[in-house]
Amino acid sequence: ILPYFADLGPFYRWLRWNDDDPFDPQGEEKILAAIEKAMKEDPGRGDFVGVLGFSQGAKIAGSLLWAQEKSPKPRTSFKFGVILAGRAPYQSIDFKDWAPTNEGEHVLSLPTLHVHGLKDPGLEEHRVLLKNYCKTGTTRLIEWDGDHRVPIQADIVTKLVGYITEMAHEAGLDI
Repeated sequence: ILPYFADLGPFYRWLRWNDDDPFDPQGEEKILAAIEKAMKEDPGRGDFVGVLGFSQGAKIAGSLLWAQEKSPKPRTSFKFGVILAGRAPYQSIDFKDWAPTNEGEHVLSLPTLHVHGLKDPGLEEHRVLLKNYCKTGTTRLIEWDGDHRVPIQADIVTKLVGYITEMAHEAGLDI
């Protein structure tokens, strides 16, 4: 964000970044409640079928998908996700506390599209999310010559839209 937007604060984040950042024990529920509220208030024309997130938002998007898959009573019904510069691991953002490492429990099997900037300082962490936290055969990947930001080049955006459309069709959606 800095130095380009230094005078436009305050800035917010979804999750703690440093160990000494304040911890909110209700933080995960607040995140889920805010997302549910936004979805409920949206005047859209249909169901929410996909979730997209960038950076910490990508971690939240992946975490929503993961919680949906693991919960006996999921609070969302997404068909796919778009993960732009997202890091592992997923966060438990539902009422149930999930075991930190159960054999295979941490793996997401819903389709996801991952977008990685090849100059992003967090590239290796983003690759870990793709390789270790997503089921083989369920992912798509776009790598582009950029840093930690959302790509805006026409060819990359066209590819991104194409993959999203493809995932929607594979989920049986008529768009």
